[in-house]
Formats: sequence, structure tokens, C-alpha cells
Amino acid sequence: MACCAGTYWQTVADYHNIIYFRDAAGLCVNLFVPSEVRWQQDGQTVMLRQETEYPEAETSSLRLTMERPTTFALRFRVPGWCNGMTIAVNGFPTACCRCARHLGAH
Repeated sequence: MACCAGTYWQTVADYHNIIYFRDAAGLCVNLFVPSEVRWQQDGQTVMLRQETEYPEAETSSLRLTMERPTTFALRFRVPGWCNGMTIAVNGFPTACCRCARHLGAH
């Protein structure tokens, strides 16, 4: 059995596995699709819901739900063709850092 996806159908079937990646620091949003993810962060369950009509619309909205305030990294994959991705929190532009092909907000 090969280690890599070899067909279009297999690749599409695996999309749900690559929408988000998580590490100890926080969450990385890899795909811009309507979705929901839950994970444990600092001893509590955090839920992120992503709403978008991409590629028909150029925006994606994220809503975070947690039991109590906490701090973690939230990173976004920036497609190579993207020239001007911005992040806003509660409607206000937010400073972010760019590392490799991801944009991060803290």
C-alpha cells in the first residue's frame, strides 16, 4: 500500500482530515470551507466554527466558543496566489505575523 493519495477521489475523500491541524501552541486553519472543530486547549474544550462561501465569496468567518478566556495561536494557511490577506477580530483589524506560508494571530 502506497503512503500517498493517488487518485482524485481519494484526495477529495481525505479533505476533512486536513481542514485543521493542531499542536500544543494552538490551531492552524488549512482550508477555507464550512466546518467545525473541537479540541482541548489549556484543560478546556475549545470549538471553532468556520462559515464561508469561498470561492464564491472572498471572506471566511470564524467563531470561537470556550468555557473561559484562554490564549493560543490561531494560524491560517495563506495560498501562494493570495496578495493581501487580512485578519479582523470582532470587526477590528488585527496585527498578525507571517511565518512561512501561514499567517498567525495571537
